[in-house]
Amino acid sequence: MKSLILGVFLGVSYMLGASPKLDDMKQTVTDTNNEFYNELGVSFDKIPFESILPDLLVKYGVGQKILEIGSGTGALAFWLAGQGYQVSCIEPAEVLAQKAEERGLSVYSTTLQKFQIESQYDNVVAISSLIHIPKTDLPLQIQKVVSLLKPQGRFFVSFIEGENEGFEDPTKVGKLRFFAKWNEEELDSLLSPYFELLENHKIYVERMDRMFFLRVYALK
Repeated sequence: MKSLILGVFLGVSYMLGASPKLDDMKQTVTDTNNEFYNELGVSFDKIPFESILPDLLVKYGVGQKILEIGSGTGALAFWLAGQGYQVSCIEPAEVLAQKAEERGLSVYSTTLQKFQIESQYDNVVAISSLIHIPKTDLPLQIQKVVSLLKPQGRFFVSFIEGENEGFEDPTKVGKLRFFAKWNEEELDSLLSPYFELLENHKIYVERMDRMFFLRVYALK
């Protein structure tokens, strides 16, 4: 039997994969994560995977337009703007979205699930953001990323290596966040219909005691 991961939010227990309905679960995930990032997100005010990600963006970035999903305070987006890119940000946590706007960035304060726009981008960057999307919902959101990319667009993304999902406190600060974990076979099955894998790295993040995949894809 597939194991079910128990998530606890405000004293209410959810057996993910059984109940409640997906829309209710997604809202609980969004509310829980926003509470964390509105209170503590400024502690993440730095370029993620700083030793390698900027080099990957320089190496594989194309065109002029970038959409960053889960931009936080805008540290990476601000750097990208300094490289000459036209950067748009999606950030659902209001406090972090405001910080990014104070840096002069264009920010949509919403989730990827609710984001709607007719524009397309040369690059989509989703670093440590899709890790918060339930596994049952991610295939639909990958299709949205595909629709947001121009032909031959680039997709820079990270995932946590693992097998399950649920509410955790990996940084030991006393507040929960939702995380979904993926193995390489699952990621290949999910992404290979749409993308060609250009580069893949596995990086241990000591702060979270987790192994991450950092990947660069080209739209097929």
